[in-house]
Amino acid sequence: MRGMTLAQSAVSKVSRALKDLGFRVEDKEIQVEGERVDLLARKGRDRYAVEVKAQAPFRRGEFLGAVANAILQLRFLKKKRSWAPLLAVWVDRAQPSAAPEFVKYLERHAEDLNWLMMDSSGWVKWRINGEDGESLKPALAEPVEPKAGPGKRNPFSPRYQWMLKLLLLAGIDGKYWRGPDRQPANISELASFARVAQSHAWNLVALLEHLGYVRRERGRFQFPGVLRLIEDWSAALRLRPDRGIKARPIYPSRSQDEVISRIIKRAVASGRRRAGDAEAMRVVVGGHHGCRLLGLSRSNVASIRLYVDRPVHALVNSLDLVPAEEGSSLVEVVQPRAEGSVFEGSVPVRGVQVADVLQCYLDLRQSAARGAEQSEFIQERVLEPHFRRQGWL
Repeated sequence: MRGMTLAQSAVSKVSRALKDLGFRVEDKEIQVEGERVDLLARKGRDRYAVEVKAQAPFRRGEFLGAVANAILQLRFLKKKRSWAPLLAVWVDRAQPSAAPEFVKYLERHAEDLNWLMMDSSGWVKWRINGEDGESLKPALAEPVEPKAGPGKRNPFSPRYQWMLKLLLLAGIDGKYWRGPDRQPANISELASFARVAQSHAWNLVALLEHLGYVRRERGRFQFPGVLRLIEDWSAALRLRPDRGIKARPIYPSRSQDEVISRIIKRAVASGRRRAGDAEAMRVVVGGHHGCRLLGLSRSNVASIRLYVDRPVHALVNSLDLVPAEEGSSLVEVVQPRAEGSVFEGSVPVRGVQVADVLQCYLDLRQSAARGAEQSEFIQERVLEPHFRRQGWL
């Protein structure tokens, strides 16, 4: 908020937020019996006196005292001019404390008051004339000095991938996905579903909106740019793939299917033995063989991507595998950086966990062995029909 005070900046941001909600805001300064009105807004025939309060950092006692003072000021203005009162609050971080405290206080002391709350992330929530709303406005966010590399601006970084699947795959056929069957209704619910801090969910949605992948409409997250999103996701993974070991079996076998079946069984059994009394190692089958298990195989390529949640080097020997060159490998053993994205949505098929359909699509987009053909088949057969049902295509 360089170049202006906290209060001035808050008034400016509240003014922009109200304009986004269809209000006309008068720019001239207004006083009533010596008391300055922060903003005067109009919508239809109604006029609203807007009292703006700002605080950073959040301190409960000071914050609630400012809210109480604002309520008294608005009651005075309503008595003098009959303007509808509207209390607007800006804080640096609305969650986890400021927003609940604010709503609870108003429910107790000013239940019918119109209000709007916003914070430095561009998050805005309001209740005006009995109607509730919530949105994320990246243009209203405070500029943040970069502290880490450009990965912080990457919507496909490991911390975001599980949330992306929660937004994209909800409602798809259960044989392709084990996650929730409905899309999160709002940012708070997205954070709850993903078991992450709300700030992470806000950051992701703000970034997706900024890049044109998503918009909020009719109370849902709509993805008009969904095909571009999954293509860009694929490209991001090609630029920074998960580290793994490409391998082949030590002992020859007559059937590659037999080899793959034995490797999977040994991996699952090895995970149980190595974990002992602790939680067993998670194993998920992806790649071409994952598509076969999902009933979506288009090619006859016999290869498997084996996702595990343990370091892979120590595991390879226990599976009777040896490192192999790209062209001669049958198995790729990978410990994914985005573990939640890979493991949480996997589906059980014939006694093994198989990667969800979008993960298989992303796997095959990185595969040189007829991966493009197989991924296009998944897109045409499963993903595009699902996206069409959502109204995104």
